Amino acid sequence: MSYVHAGFLKGKFSLEYTDMVHPLAVLKYHPEMQKQLDEITQQGWNSLYIESRGKTVCDIDVDQTYRLLEDGVGYYIQLFLGEERPAITDIPEVTEFRINICTQSFPRAATIDLSKGVVTYVHEAFWEWQEEWRNDAARLSQATEVYEVAKWLLDVKKMKLHEGLKMERYTALSKLFVAPKEEPVK
Repeated sequence: MSYVHAGFLKGKFSLEYTDMVHPLAVLKYHPEMQKQLDEITQQGWNSLYIESRGKTVCDIDVDQTYRLLEDGVGYYIQLFLGEERPAITDIPEVTEFRINICTQSFPRAATIDLSKGVVTYVHEAFWEWQEEWRNDAARLSQATEVYEVAKWLLDVKKMKLHEGLKMERYTALSKLFVAPKEEPVK
């Protein structure tokens, strides 16, 4: 890139970019996600933040010189915006907000992306269940614990499964964990 010239820029502008965003900033601008986290807690589970991304807006007042650069393809302005990243003034779109749902036995019973309503992982204690494990009380207890999370996410919250997970698998497994209905006494 070569230097073309410098000038002076004054005024207000909005800087928009998509990048990783601190989860507290996301929750500030998207209280519906806090509500979803609260619902997880109400189920007796915890959540563990993994990663969030979003379209971020920063409103900036500029009163400084700039440099105009050229790279043979186009022209670019180079500005110094300060020693710290400009303050976020809005997050109009969250493109990713991944968390783990933690149960008593599993710090990662399931992983979900709240921004998309997608379950991206279900612990193998349930997802890889083998019917011959039914007589192993510890395995059955763990699988049932994960099943309760999957059932709540998929049946109650109506989340979708990530493309690597098949709904047919969940449906077949869930039939194994549903308690049979008692016949009415005649």
